[in-house]
Amino acid sequence: MWNPLNLPGLALGIAADAIRLLRSLPQALAGLEQSLVRLDRLTARGEVLLEEIHRAREALEAGRDDLVAATRRAHEEAVILRGLVADARPSSELMAELVEPVLRASASAREQLERTQEQLVTVSLQVERMLEISRPDERAQQDEPPPSRRGRFSGAFRRNSPAAG
Repeated sequence: MWNPLNLPGLALGIAADAIRLLRSLPQALAGLEQSLVRLDRLTARGEVLLEEIHRAREALEAGRDDLVAATRRAHEEAVILRGLVADARPSSELMAELVEPVLRASASAREQLERTQEQLVTVSLQVERMLEISRPDERAQQDEPPPSRRGRFSGAFRRNSPAAG
């Protein structure tokens, strides 16, 4: 059987965990934004590379010397692009891996907070009922006047007298 007095402590612990998770979410999102910026740069470089290839085709028609130079430039751009893609891929995969557990944990924390709130409402209602039940006894005791000394003293003789029996 669990102690309802532990609920506030549990609620605070859950709230603290949720706050920590929510505080780490901006960092993960910032990393994801950086990865998206890198991806945009890679896309732009990819477009530059495609334009360079198009120019290379034109250079082929114009002359082989121009083609060789353009091919070298395109190859250098491709190497740079591959390096950037290789550099960006682990960080974007890492960001995706880091964000996913944070999102799952925040959803779980939200569910736990909702359940805890429901339990706190239930416990609060139970405590109110218990207080209401205990109050009528106190009122009944307060409504009766305390017996006077004279009444207690004279009543004792009446019950114990031979005429009373």
